[in-house]
Amino acid sequence: MRIGFVTCADLSRYRVSKQNPLYTHDDQIAADFLLAQGCDVVPIVWGEPVEQVKKKNLDVLVVRSPWDYSDSEENRASFLAWLQELNKHSLPLANPFPVLRWNLDKHYLQELENSGVSIPPTILMGPQDTLEVLDDALAKWGKIVVKPCISAGARDTFLFDQRDALRMLQPIRCGRTFMVQPFLPAISDVGEWSLVFLNQEYSHAVLKLPKKGHWLVQDELGGSVQCLEAPNDIREFAQATFEKAQSLLQTKFGSHGHLLYARVDILPGCVLGELELLEPELFFRDHIGAVQKFHQGLLRLTK
Repeated sequence: MRIGFVTCADLSRYRVSKQNPLYTHDDQIAADFLLAQGCDVVPIVWGEPVEQVKKKNLDVLVVRSPWDYSDSEENRASFLAWLQELNKHSLPLANPFPVLRWNLDKHYLQELENSGVSIPPTILMGPQDTLEVLDDALAKWGKIVVKPCISAGARDTFLFDQRDALRMLQPIRCGRTFMVQPFLPAISDVGEWSLVFLNQEYSHAVLKLPKKGHWLVQDELGGSVQCLEAPNDIREFAQATFEKAQSLLQTKFGSHGHLLYARVDILPGCVLGELELLEPELFFRDHIGAVQKFHQGLLRLTK
């Protein structure tokens, strides 16, 4: 099996592999394991001409760390167009292209809520809306989190508790829709759970905690990760969320809804933060069995 790991040209903001600057440490663990199983694994920088990608005779392209797609409106549009071109040329993607396109925009959370999944109270602020939307949210919730519907790695994600600070949004709002949610202060103390599903089944969990005095949990922003067994209520919520998502994707996309990987991010109060089907870190470290499940999923996809 010949596998392409879709990445980006500059991962310097993240935990980069010492062996290959086009891989994160997470990617490298997976690549090393797959190589030991006799697979060929090569990095594919997103945006590489599709004709060149085709010449590499890949059995599957796994979207792993293309995180700079969220750096600008041009990147966001180019990344989606590139995925679309790969799909047009029948280059197999994992997860499937319809799923990736759906999951790229956090409007999907509304569909999951309609399917019975609990999410935080959410207001959408479109590019034509005024800051009065945020004024109302501040009056209602006191502190609010504002984040783009299309983003990665908490880019352009803000915590506000007063109107004066809202003007920092103006330079980055052009053409974009943002999600507005109440701030959950417990995130600073109890963190956020991420439960990973591989080859359609639950694999493992991590607890992500922000650094002291902060609220963002990403490790590149100072957060920490603990590999732990999730409490029963968290595990049950994640399993139910995954099953409802599977049912929704089956209805929307049919056979194109099979998932190699998924990550369910759970906020305090047992509500869904995100369902990551596009480019999540999968936390393979300390979970050798997880990489085996990843490999089995790839075998299943390429039969």
